[in-house]
Order: sequence, then structure tokens, then C-alpha cells
Amino acid sequence: MSQEKTFEQLQVELVEALTKDEALKAAFIANPNEVASRVLGVQIPSFIKLMPVEVPANTLLFPLPARREEGELTDLDLERVAGGKSIKGKSMLS
Repeated sequence: MSQEKTFEQLQVELVEALTKDEALKAAFIANPNEVASRVLGVQIPSFIKLMPVEVPANTLLFPLPARREEGELTDLDLERVAGGKSIKGKSMLS
């Protein structure tokens, strides 16, 4: 029985492989989705965009979410709707 790996486990596995092989790291920077799929043995959906960033030791990285268009739902809103709730938290099933 195989156990699925978490995102964090996959990330550690990929970073370890990239730090051991400079050619693989260069290939990953050029084509991250293809290389990550090959190294990890998983298919990364085309709608997922991997963005490699080399972060110096004395730097903190602060990812900011993309600006949403007017009326666009947040991930939390989408989860609520998918779970049968309205955006305001009331059930859509009653």
C-alpha cells in the first residue's frame, strides 16, 4: 500500500535533487514544470505554474497574492461554494 506524499515532502525531495546536480538545477530554472514532473514522478497539471526563485541566505521572501479582478472569488469563497455554502456562509442547500 503506497502512501501519497505531501506537498512539503515533494518540495524537500525536489530541492535535495536540485542542490546535488547543477545541470538539473539549470534545467529546472529553464523549464520547472517538466523537470519537477520528471524528478518527482508526478504529473504537474498545466494550470499550475512553478516559479523558481533563488533566495540568498540573508533574504526573506514574502509572496504576495495576485490582484483579483472585480467580482472574482477568493479561494476561500470557492471552497465555501463547493461545500454547499454561500459566500456569506449560509447554506445554499436549505
